[in-house]
Amino acid sequence: MNCKACNTRLSGGQKVCPNCGHADNEVPFIDTPDSDASGSEPEVAEKLSPSTLGAPSDGADPSLFEGGEIEFEEEIEMALREAAPEERPAPTARASSKKTKAPKRKAKEVEAPPVRENAPRSRRSPVNVVIPVDPEQVRHLIVERPEVLEANLAVHVDEDGIEVGAGYETEVGEIDLLARSEAGDWVVVMVVATPTDQESAITGMINRIGWVRKHLSDGEQVVRGVVLTGATSEELVYAAAALKDSVTFLGWRLSLGFDVLAA
Repeated sequence: MNCKACNTRLSGGQKVCPNCGHADNEVPFIDTPDSDASGSEPEVAEKLSPSTLGAPSDGADPSLFEGGEIEFEEEIEMALREAAPEERPAPTARASSKKTKAPKRKAKEVEAPPVRENAPRSRRSPVNVVIPVDPEQVRHLIVERPEVLEANLAVHVDEDGIEVGAGYETEVGEIDLLARSEAGDWVVVMVVATPTDQESAITGMINRIGWVRKHLSDGEQVVRGVVLTGATSEELVYAAAALKDSVTFLGWRLSLGFDVLAA
C-alpha cells in the first residue's frame, strides 16, 4: 500500500507515512477490543487530522517533495529487479534480432569439354598379336604335322611300318620326335620347355645325335638336330653359332591374323 499524499510505499500494517506523516483516516490508528473486562464502552481512538503535507499549493517550496520522488523511483527499480523473468519487459525486436550472414556463393563448377562423337583415334601401326603356347602343345603339333618344321618330313617308322618316332626312348634320354627327311637323313627334334632348360637341352641334343649315329645310322646317312624354344637367350645364340653345321635352333610363336574375305 502507498501513501495517498506522497505515494511512499508503506509496509504491511503501517498506518502513518514515515515520510510525510499522513495517516489513513478510513482505518483506525489503534485496534482496541470491543469492551474491557469491566463491561464499559470501549474508547474510540481519535482520528488524526489530515496531514498538511498534501499536494503542494501555490507558492509552496517544491524541495519538500524531492526526497519522496527519489525514493519512489528507487522502489520501482527494486521491484523490477525482484520481478520474475517472465514479468520483465521483453527486449526490443532490434536487440533480439541477429545478423544473418549472406550465404557464400558456391565456386563455379568447371564443366568438362563436350565429347565429340565419332572423334578420330590416334593412328597406330599394325602389330602381330602373339599368343603364348604351352610346350606340350608344340610336341603334339610336330608329331601330328612334322611338315610344319620341314617339307616332306615324316615320323620314323619301324620295320613293320609303325610310327615309333614320337617320344623315342634311348639310353641317353627320350627324343621328343625322331623323324626322317625326304633325303633319308635322321632328324632329332627336341622341345625346350623353359629358358632355364636351354643349357641342359643343348648337352642333351649332342648326346642324342651321337646315340642315333652309333645305333641307327649306317655311316652314310646324315644325323642332325632341331631345337625348338619359345624364348631366346645369349647362351642359346652362342650355341647356335657353334653347332650350326649339325643343329638348327627354331623359335615358335602362335600369331593371330585376319584375311579379307572375297565379296
